[in-house]
Amino acid sequence: KNRKMAPKKNAKPAAKKAEPKKAENKAKAPVAGDSKGVYVKNLNFSGISHDTIKAAFKSCGEVKNVVLRRRKYCIVYFKDAAGASKAKELNGKMLKGQKVTIE
Repeated sequence: KNRKMAPKKNAKPAAKKAEPKKAENKAKAPVAGDSKGVYVKNLNFSGISHDTIKAAFKSCGEVKNVVLRRRKYCIVYFKDAAGASKAKELNGKMLKGQKVTIE
């Protein structure tokens, strides 16, 4: 008799094996101790890219990295704290026709 067994009605599904967590590459907003980064909001203009952000903040100092999220906000990291301080002075100014908030 080769009958296949039907699954039990109240049987629990087999437990899934725990998958190793992948390292997430999510940038976090600069914290108080990290004085080299600034958080820039309201970047809702056409043609936005890492290069346009770097060019916009070039006058503040050497930009080390730009983390662009959803093309509406970003985090700009400078080589030194002086660049971040200068960038914060641009808070409320117009950038590509948009008034930006810089924290």
